[in-house]
Amino acid sequence: MSFDDFVRVGQVGTLLIVTVTRIVNGAEVAYDVSGTSSVTIEIQEPNGKRLTPIVASFQTDGIDGVIIYKDTVGIFNDAGRWKVRGIANFATGDTFLGSWFGFSVDE
Repeated sequence: MSFDDFVRVGQVGTLLIVTVTRIVNGAEVAYDVSGTSSVTIEIQEPNGKRLTPIVASFQTDGIDGVIIYKDTVGIFNDAGRWKVRGIANFATGDTFLGSWFGFSVDE
């Protein structure tokens, strides 16, 4: 996960860049999402509440597992430790839930 800037409460325009990952032999590795029908990002607030997953897009071709979303409404409304993860949705109905990544949102 990376950001284009520090994340602040109420900030609009935060760019979330998430790598969909899985654990293989104890190591976290990127998951190829190029064959998916859609990709989403799930966000968990500091209080544990999970927001409805938001539609994301590939940053490149999806082989590297990197997906991207630009927040246009200011979803980070509380300071604290937030979490995000990428989700890969397949046309077959299968869904792959990536690993969670935590980060701080400051005042």
